[in-house]
Amino acid sequence: KNESVREAVKTKNYIFSPVNEKLNLEVENTNKLLWEIPESVGIKTGRTSGAGEVLIYEYKKENKDITIIVMSSEDRFLDTKNLLLWTLNSFEWR
Repeated sequence: KNESVREAVKTKNYIFSPVNEKLNLEVENTNKLLWEIPESVGIKTGRTSGAGEVLIYEYKKENKDITIIVMSSEDRFLDTKNLLLWTLNSFEWR
């Protein structure tokens, strides 16, 4: 519900400019689905030894708002895309 957080998680690239402007730092979001699926909202990527690859993902288009959480994955982006496609093809929204 926090609009600042919502904007941050869907930002693809961001450039930090220090006050002295001598050195800029560009960071890129690690959620590659932001580039591949236009309706991606983003949320959070990660990886730990215990959980493996993790992705908390949100898709929002018209009246569809889908959240998918993938843990212990070998390819979190492919698993998430497959779950999203299955969901979009298996349900109707009214």
